[in-house]
Order: sequence, then structure tokens, then C-alpha cells
Amino acid sequence: MVGIIYYNKQNINQLMIKHGYAWVYDEYCKKSVCKRWHKLQKKAKNRQRGLWYDDYPVRPKYWRKYKEKNER
Repeated sequence: MVGIIYYNKQNINQLMIKHGYAWVYDEYCKKSVCKRWHKLQKKAKNRQRGLWYDDYPVRPKYWRKYKEKNER
């Protein structure tokens, strides 16, 4: 499930992306806010924050597929 989460009027998705703890899902992100999120993600990558500290971060969908395959 993919959704936008607010807590105390703050967009949690945006905060997570800004600090490098979340990935923008291109295939699902179709709202006008997505442009802003992509800019924040690019800044996080450039600053090597969170996920982007790793030289080869793995997209969540690929990590899940790998995990499922190896748990069998």
C-alpha cells in the first residue's frame, strides 16, 4: 500500500524523503507534490543522507523480491 501520511499537519513522506529515509516511487507518485519530492530526493542523494550514504542503495521493490526469493 502506498499513501501520503500526515502527522500534526506535517507531511511525513516529504520529511522522510528530505532526510534520505524514503524513496520516491515514480510509478505511483503522480500528484503535483511529486516534483518537489524528486528535488528533495536529489538533494538527499547529493548530500549522501540516509539511504544515499550507501554507494549502491537497493530500491525497495528489488529488496523485497530478493528477500522473498531467499526466504523460500
